[in-house]
Amino acid sequence: MAGALPMSGGDLRRSVGVFAVLAAMALVVLDAGIVNVALPTLALGYHVPAADAVQVVAVYQVALVALLLPCAHAAARVGQRRLFSLGIAAFCGGAVACALAPTLWLLLMARSIQGAGAAAVMSLGIALLRATLGEKRLADVVAWNAMTVALCSAAGPVVGALILAWAPLPVLFLASAPVGVVAFVASRALPKVAAEGGGLKPIHMALYVAGIVSVFGVMRVATMEPAAAGLVVLFAIGCLVLLLAIDRPASSPFLPLDLMRLQTFRRTSLASVCCFTGQSLGLIGLPFLIVAEMGLGTKVAGTVLFCWPASVAISSAIARRGAGRAGHAVQAAIGAFTMGCGLALCWADAMLGIIWLLVPAAVLCGAGFGLFQLANNRAMFGAAAPARAAAAGGVQSTARLTGQGLGSMVMAGVLAWQANPLGATRTGFLVGAGFALVSGLVSGTGTFRGRSRSGGG
Repeated sequence: MAGALPMSGGDLRRSVGVFAVLAAMALVVLDAGIVNVALPTLALGYHVPAADAVQVVAVYQVALVALLLPCAHAAARVGQRRLFSLGIAAFCGGAVACALAPTLWLLLMARSIQGAGAAAVMSLGIALLRATLGEKRLADVVAWNAMTVALCSAAGPVVGALILAWAPLPVLFLASAPVGVVAFVASRALPKVAAEGGGLKPIHMALYVAGIVSVFGVMRVATMEPAAAGLVVLFAIGCLVLLLAIDRPASSPFLPLDLMRLQTFRRTSLASVCCFTGQSLGLIGLPFLIVAEMGLGTKVAGTVLFCWPASVAISSAIARRGAGRAGHAVQAAIGAFTMGCGLALCWADAMLGIIWLLVPAAVLCGAGFGLFQLANNRAMFGAAAPARAAAAGGVQSTARLTGQGLGSMVMAGVLAWQANPLGATRTGFLVGAGFALVSGLVSGTGTFRGRSRSGGG
C-alpha cells in the first residue's frame, strides 16, 4: 500500500502538468477566436477603418511568428518550464493592458505583448507534453493538442459574440484571463527538461525577429508608403541572409536547418503555411461579410463561425480513428482540397447574398481543415527525432502562424486597396481557396513520391 503512494503522486503530477499545457493552449486559442469575431465592433469602437481593425489580429500573429523560434531556442538553454510560465504571465498581463487601452495604438502594443507570451506557450506546448507523458504517447499528445485547439477555436467566436451582446468591449480581452491564472499555477507540476549545451545567441535572435517583422510589414507599408516597400523588402532579405551566413557554420545553430533538410518536414511545413493562410482569410472575411455587409450582427457571425471549428473537432476525431487506413499525405491533401471547396462556397455566397449557404460552407472548411491538420502534424512530428521536439514544435507553430499572419495581412491589404468592402471579402475568399488548393497539391506530392520510390524498389 505504501509502495503505491509514490506512483499515485507521480500520476497526479503528470495529470496536472498535462492540464497546465492544455489550459495554456486553450488560453491563447480561445482569445484569438474571441477577438476575430469582434473585428467589426473594434473598428466602430475605436473609430478606425476596417483595415486598421484587422491589425489587432495581425500584430498579435506577427509577434507570435517572430518570437516562436527565439522562444524555442531560449527555452533549450534557460529551461522550458520557466519560459512557459513566463509566457502565460506575459499573455495575461497583456490582456489587462488591452482592456485598459484607450487608443488603437496602445491596444496594438498590448496585443504585441500577448503575442510574445503566446509564442512561449505555443513553441513549447507539445515538447512539454512529450516530456511529461513520454515518447510512446506522441500520437496522443498530438491528438490532444489538436482537439484542444479545435474545441477552443469553436468556443471562441461564441464567447466573443455573447460578450459583445451583454458586456462592454474591455471585457472581451479579459474573458480568457482566469484560464491563464489556473494554467500558471498548474505549470509548477511540469517536469524540468535538461538544458542543451551552448548559450543564447542574441544577435541571431535579433536578426531573425527584424527579418520576420519586416517580411510581414511589407504589405502594410505598401498600402501607406508604396515607395518604401522595396526598402523594407531589401532590409528583410539582408537580415535573413546575414543570419544564414553567421548561423550555418555554428556548432549549435539557431535555425533548425537540420529539420529543414528532411524532405517530409519541408513539405509539411510549406503545406501548413498555405493551409493556414487560407483558413485565416476565411475566418477574418466571414465576420466582415456577415456583420458589416449583411448587417446581421455578431450573434449570427458567432453562430456561423462556430460551425467552422466545431467541424474541425469532429473531423479530427474521425481522422484519428482512420489514421492507419490511408497515408498522412493523402489525408492532408483531401482535407486541404475540401477546405478550398468551402472557401469557394463562401465566395459564392458573398456574390449571391444568401446567409444559409455560409453554414455548409463553414462546415466544409472546418471538416477539411481538421482532416488536414491532424495528418500534417503527425507527419511533421514523426519526421523529427525526439531530441529535436522543441525545435520541431517551434517550426510547426511558426509555419501555422506564418500562414495565419500572412492571411490577416493579405486581408488587411485587400480591405485597404478596394473601396468596396464586399468586393474585398470576395477577393479574400478566392485567394484563400487558392492557398488551400496549393496546400493540397503540396501535400499530395508526398503520395506521388512515395509511390515512385515503391515502384522503383
